[in-house]
Amino acid sequence: MSDSGTLTLFPGAEHAETVARAPRRQAPLALVPPAEAPRTDGDAQAGGRRLWLCVHLPNLSVSALGGDGRSPFAATEERKGRVVVADANRAAARAGVRPGMTLAAALSLCHGLRHQVRDEAAELRLQNRIAAAAYRLSGTVALYGPGSVVLEMGASLKLFGGFGRFLEQARAEIGKCGACFVFGVAPAARAAAWIARHCPGRYVLFEAELPAVLRPLPADVLTRDEKLLEQLEKSGIRSVGAFLRLPREGAARRFGPGLVRALDEALGRAPESFSLYAPPEPFCAVEEFELPVEGWTQLRFPAVRLLGRLERYLLRRQAATLEVHCFLRHSRAPATVLRLATSRHERRADRFLDLLEKHFARTVLPAPATALAVRCGDVEILPPENLQLLDGRASASHHWPDLVDRLRARLGEDRLSHPRPVADHRPERGTSEIRIGIPGAASRRGKRGAEIPTPTPNPTLTPNPARPFWLLAEPACLQVKEGTPRWRGALALSRLPERIEQGWWDGFDVCRDYYLARNPAGSRLWVFRDRRTGAWYLHGVFA
Repeated sequence: MSDSGTLTLFPGAEHAETVARAPRRQAPLALVPPAEAPRTDGDAQAGGRRLWLCVHLPNLSVSALGGDGRSPFAATEERKGRVVVADANRAAARAGVRPGMTLAAALSLCHGLRHQVRDEAAELRLQNRIAAAAYRLSGTVALYGPGSVVLEMGASLKLFGGFGRFLEQARAEIGKCGACFVFGVAPAARAAAWIARHCPGRYVLFEAELPAVLRPLPADVLTRDEKLLEQLEKSGIRSVGAFLRLPREGAARRFGPGLVRALDEALGRAPESFSLYAPPEPFCAVEEFELPVEGWTQLRFPAVRLLGRLERYLLRRQAATLEVHCFLRHSRAPATVLRLATSRHERRADRFLDLLEKHFARTVLPAPATALAVRCGDVEILPPENLQLLDGRASASHHWPDLVDRLRARLGEDRLSHPRPVADHRPERGTSEIRIGIPGAASRRGKRGAEIPTPTPNPTLTPNPARPFWLLAEPACLQVKEGTPRWRGALALSRLPERIEQGWWDGFDVCRDYYLARNPAGSRLWVFRDRRTGAWYLHGVFA
């Protein structure tokens, strides 16, 4: 057989394997018919040429928990009964922490590693915030797998003044979300996602360049199916280029048509369909009263109806919110605004009704109300609840924010605070008081600091069993008889003391030996001896 012609299985693959030769020259075989493919939602055109930008969050789990700082931080999850690292920031990665290793191994490699359980709901909220920021740049935006958002930029280049100006504006808008991100650009959305994940910062503007760029990528970009990946590995296919060299029909029979279809979409030879992102519309409902209302008894029934409509609105969109505004209108006075703020995303009508009742109880109306309006403008998409919410730990994490919300509604927005540990050995300086702020405002700024901490067990914050939870405001001097301190009787002291010497640099220098003590009545105390004066003091009581 003569060497007069070749048959190309994947168009654009310059080094495709020659599988047949004929005496007569044959035209290359395209992946899809040469006729123009039908347009779908994912096929936004820009002057006849598509161009997609992918925003990828390489550390989505860490970014959602606010762990993108300089100190080592890791997000953990439970796999097969073991707590393993799901994601780690750059500081932890430099210390050798890698996803998949056990938490114990990570702590042994990186001393001072902070860690927190992965929050999939927070990850989805962050991804939706990125999509909302991208929506200001393009009308074609979609969530593209875990940690990625794609937007069609070709139609917007002229509006923003060119390719470079568009990328600058995209960095500015998405940077406001407070997450670490990278870009990838390609004529196909799937190719842009692959490039952002494996070649961040690479921009491919023409389809003819795609085969050369995608060929070195690992084969796991084609699928997430572990069985298919294992089959590809056993077949020696470790890259996209190796898969490109396979006969098309044989590859479809052996590995399924899904992989071939994925490669067609990445090369821009087949259309790709996906659900476009649509920002949630604000909710607003009003109910007029037949007679003026002054008390909660008359207000409760219209409030139940309006908040029930809000709950159905959020359920239909699988969304929730951190705040709801209720407006009580008056005939001859400005409207009374009641802000219902929650510590976690909420959509249950009974929760908002409970908060409204407590706010109304401490509000003085300037005049009888003639109408009630409920407005909710800041909603976020959440994953559906699952059966894990029924276990004890999940229930505790839900009850705690509910209690704080009720106390805030009854006492006021700025009346609550919680203690936070401080890196100081002196008991008086070991904690600081943090005021629990208003969560909704901080959420709109993309910050996590306003949400109250949930009391979940954390090995790194486990209280020292030798330290009492209750400390006296000022250490109380003890009487000493025959060298033994006394408090309601002679105290039996522990053998080895805990010595604390600190503070010479800030004017509060202490030099103490602390002991565990017990009096004849069985009370467990925490006492210390001042090493300078020799006096004994009671500083804490164990429960």
